[in-house]
Amino acid sequence: MDYSPFYYTYSTISQTLAGAFGFLGAVIVYKTQEIQVSVEQFGKALVTYSPTELEQPFKSARTPGGWVRFLEKARSLTPELGAWHPLGSNAECLAALTTQVDLLLAIKKSLRRSLLNTTATIATCFICMPLTNKDTYFGRPLVAWTVLGGVVLYAIVTLWSYYPLVKDLVQLGREGKED
Repeated sequence: MDYSPFYYTYSTISQTLAGAFGFLGAVIVYKTQEIQVSVEQFGKALVTYSPTELEQPFKSARTPGGWVRFLEKARSLTPELGAWHPLGSNAECLAALTTQVDLLLAIKKSLRRSLLNTTATIATCFICMPLTNKDTYFGRPLVAWTVLGGVVLYAIVTLWSYYPLVKDLVQLGREGKED
């Protein structure tokens, strides 16, 4: 039995997933920077035109979970957020900030899941590639084809796990065009 199709398939799966995730990662970094800018803009507007209780949470907003804590504090002060400024009312800023932070959190969650799936699939390919030869149990034709089928299926699932990321990025692009 010729084992080169197995090697080529495992190699192709690994390279395709690494390339796809690399490209997706680059787009995500670019888009999340845009989101961060608007989040900070809305956050500064809320701090500037709101009670002083928001200053400390805003200073720590760049720490992990900081924007969520900032939003909680801002929501607790909602009755006092009545000021108007160039970005609209504080309530409008709070709503826009909430949307942007929720989008950031969704992207991070989807990115983590996609990264784990991609890493697991590539690692599986690297493990199965040398094991698929005539001297091992994985080299038996039925076992080799079954394992390869499972890896291909997992690669498809991994590519499907990119869908929530792409959906969030497309949603972000549509929101950007409306503004």
